[in-house]
Amino acid sequence: MAASAAGAGGGGVSMPKCSVCDDDYQSHGDKAPDQLRCGHSFCAACVRGLIRHHPYGLRAAKCAICREETAEADVRPNHGRREAMASLLAIRMQTVSPPEGTSLTRQEYYDLLGLLGDHTMKLQSIYRASRDGTTYDDLLRYVGDKTSLAFIIRKNQYAFGAFINAGIRLPDDPTDTNVYYCDVWLFSLAGHFAQPTKIEISREMQYVIVAGREGSVGGGNVVIGGLLCLGDGLGHGWPAVDIRSCYQFTRSDNLPAGYVGLRDSDGHAVLGGSFRFRADEIEVLHVGGQ
Repeated sequence: MAASAAGAGGGGVSMPKCSVCDDDYQSHGDKAPDQLRCGHSFCAACVRGLIRHHPYGLRAAKCAICREETAEADVRPNHGRREAMASLLAIRMQTVSPPEGTSLTRQEYYDLLGLLGDHTMKLQSIYRASRDGTTYDDLLRYVGDKTSLAFIIRKNQYAFGAFINAGIRLPDDPTDTNVYYCDVWLFSLAGHFAQPTKIEISREMQYVIVAGREGSVGGGNVVIGGLLCLGDGLGHGWPAVDIRSCYQFTRSDNLPAGYVGLRDSDGHAVLGGSFRFRADEIEVLHVGGQ
């Protein structure tokens, strides 16, 4: 099989791809290879997409290559290829070096690069609450005017965050707010899915609202996509002193399949374990930073 561009650039280790979706195979989860009766393999997600209903309640997957059908009950994990993928991924991961000072493990950093789409890019840890201070002014001082930012939120066993291709743009008036549209998506690195997962949100929700140094936005300092608030004032109308005071939820209709994390009473995902929480750590990575 052909190698992906990201795999070819990751220390020369070529990664096989699913011939249906063209994504790299993984050793487990939706991108792990499943095998049909005809002998052809595709990622588990694509195999599910090949399954069709038949009369009398039968369900079968029609092979995307030879068109032979396999009853759903006869689809099997391709264990040999999955084990080979685990070995290849372990080799490739060792070629990736996390940035100095990051809270991310090598595995988490590798997974984040995969969600960003390029294992060869470089990220820089520009802010950590535990290292650089926990106030809004601390966050602003270290992030500065940098753009393409990945926010990492840690709470207990959960690791998740948001990517914006813009920076933190303060309003001209320190008591005002600034609203601007940019590319926004969420992601989970641990605690919510069987594997690291990108969470796409609707275009109308892809915005950032930033409060001035003396202002408030929804009772917090920064709101990303209407779904993640940093410096949440616990509903009191004014930001908290600690930027790690957060609220977060993800609408159920934006959730990819396979979510196993907690939900609120309306069925929406709460990636921090509850709607409001105090993060153990907040980190900001400059994507492409040196």
